[in-house]
Amino acid sequence: GSTPLTFVVLAIPRNAVSVHHAMFGGSSADCAEFRINTLTRVLNFLECGIANLGTSSGLAVLNTLNFLAVTYATPAGIFYINGALDSTFSTAGSFSAANNQVGSATAVGDNFEGQIIYAGAWTRVLSATEICRLWIEPYAFLQPVIRRRWFMPSAAEAPAGSTVTPRSFGLLGVGA
Repeated sequence: GSTPLTFVVLAIPRNAVSVHHAMFGGSSADCAEFRINTLTRVLNFLECGIANLGTSSGLAVLNTLNFLAVTYATPAGIFYINGALDSTFSTAGSFSAANNQVGSATAVGDNFEGQIIYAGAWTRVLSATEICRLWIEPYAFLQPVIRRRWFMPSAAEAPAGSTVTPRSFGLLGVGA
């Protein structure tokens, strides 16, 4: 079997001489590869140099910002393009999720030509909601959650020896 995984890329693929734009790949023949076929502009998910496990129905756009993702847990996979589910595939594969590289699949000589702005890899399948959130704001998961607490001090919170004077507040700053 294979490790469940998700690859996410925010990138601008350029017109290229090579046939494939590898966004994720590895240096061994048993790695997973996520790439754009430059000739047809479909997405491919495969075992490096062994077998194509799935092909998207939608297309990546060359020279344009694309948000591309694939999730896989044997044998089910899903392609996402710009935050929306594109297509599914069901082909069993066996590969190692270890030692993947961004922008290259040296085992088969595929290199990404263009600009990768953001790349993420998870050893679990992200949900459609998580993929959509990453598309809306690719760095959202890096921001800390800030929980603000708004409160008025009470007499119980006053330091020892101090005096708390109760006040009432009226509308528009007019108080008693």
